Amino acid sequence: MNTIYETLENFSISNNKEVLFDILKKGTNIAIWKRRPSTRIINYLDALTKTKNFSIQVNASEIGLIRKYLPNNFKYSSDEFASDIIQLSNLFKKVTGIENHNLHISTIETTQCPLFHVDFLFYRMLCTYTGPGTQWIPNINADRNQLGCGRNNNMVKDFRLVRETENFDVILMKGDLHSSDPNNGCIHKSPEIQNGSRIFVRIDEN
Repeated sequence: MNTIYETLENFSISNNKEVLFDILKKGTNIAIWKRRPSTRIINYLDALTKTKNFSIQVNASEIGLIRKYLPNNFKYSSDEFASDIIQLSNLFKKVTGIENHNLHISTIETTQCPLFHVDFLFYRMLCTYTGPGTQWIPNINADRNQLGCGRNNNMVKDFRLVRETENFDVILMKGDLHSSDPNNGCIHKSPEIQNGSRIFVRIDEN
């Protein structure tokens, strides 16, 4: 049974992956599939980042070979992490219909995009495995006229209503270039990283 946590205005959140199809609705610019963290994946990534940071980019045509790109010289196998990445790629293709896409796996230790912004594309999928998650705001809490002006204080009406995804949440966002829902890209930003690192997967259309 599909348990909806929230569905309001421009967003849908659920513990059922079918919620990702809500992104196809006009007006909806972010859909979030909430998942339970996997201890095996967390253990693998913790062991991996203790030795080095890593960044991988593969095209959807190579996604079945992702295991060969992932280091596996630890006591924890990369198999479950690889399977999860393949699942996300398949979901992105199934929901959006975009077969030709790129998948990026990144480890970062500094804040990337501190300003709230929209992406200039059709769709983007994100999943943060460790570290702080993506921050986003509902349309009702944003002054879209302030996009690109370089000041979060002017953009956000109430900082208490800023949302942040949790580890293993899968988010699918529209960008401002979406042909059937233009200028309704999800307003979001990278979280602040003060200590430690963040590991996330990003999937974009080519």
